[in-house]
Amino acid sequence: MAVVLTWSEGVAVSGTKVEVESLDLHVEFQPQDDVLCAVDHALRQCNGVKLASDVISTGGRLTNVQATKFDFIGDFNYLIYTSRNKFTKTSIDKVKAQQLTAQLKIYSPRHSHAVYEADLPFDLGEDSSKFWIGFCVRGGQGINDLGVTVGDPQALSDKKPSVYRDCVVDPEQTTIGISQPMNLEARQINPDYVEISWEEPSTDGGASISHYRLFIQ
Repeated sequence: MAVVLTWSEGVAVSGTKVEVESLDLHVEFQPQDDVLCAVDHALRQCNGVKLASDVISTGGRLTNVQATKFDFIGDFNYLIYTSRNKFTKTSIDKVKAQQLTAQLKIYSPRHSHAVYEADLPFDLGEDSSKFWIGFCVRGGQGINDLGVTVGDPQALSDKKPSVYRDCVVDPEQTTIGISQPMNLEARQINPDYVEISWEEPSTDGGASISHYRLFIQ
């Protein structure tokens, strides 16, 4: 599994002062009772989770990329979140103001496209909002029946997330995972054409589903 965060810096200009906003991707988990792994720009690997970063130029605008690769999923909770960083500098050259834009995606080795994606709402939040909690992954036999707990894609916080606090799942209080499409039917029209119909999943993981794909093997 891989989690990829892409963002373009936000820039606010006030006279000769420039405020720059950037993001960092974090993965927090506890592989042992006395060990807490916090993989980010400072600690780039821990217990099978590795972080890589790069900068690419698209349309004259620099896009930052951070990606975490999970070599395996252990039998514990993983918390994935982002943090917003701000710093002020004095402008020497002319700088153009722009909004911070960011997107997070999850990739599975079984699929060629992202299986989950969300736009991060920092441009809509309060100025004090520093964190966005993406989701929690419950390990076990691969991904067990608890699966992925998706947070509110519009929820920002000024409190630093914690795997102890934010990945405690109460099945009676929380919608967990995304269920299978219902009433799936496939009808062979001719040797080259199959008609498929289905109804949307009854469980959406706590966030509305904007789109999903069927993978036929």
